[in-house]
Amino acid sequence: MEDHEVESQEIAELERMSTEGARVEELLRSGTLKKRFDALRAQYVDAALNTPAADDMGRYRLLQAAIVLDTVMGQLLSAKQDGEISRKQLEEIRRGNDRRKILGVV
Repeated sequence: MEDHEVESQEIAELERMSTEGARVEELLRSGTLKKRFDALRAQYVDAALNTPAADDMGRYRLLQAAIVLDTVMGQLLSAKQDGEISRKQLEEIRRGNDRRKILGVV
């Protein structure tokens, strides 16, 4: 594969990540998603606290569900940050200040 093909693929991937990050940012900015996640997490924790004393497995599963929500939110925040970084890299490339070229990597 030639250098310009690799560079085109890298730019396409940066554009994809930038777009994905912008979509996630919009979801998070609206606040609706966070409110829903927080409400659902509170329901799981409340249900876990109100399980019968002998229901260890039920309590465990409810708390695991709350942890999964936190993990999903973490993944969304990561996608948002990746999008911001990708957008900055694309701006640098478009200005001709691609750090890889400056550093002589490519």
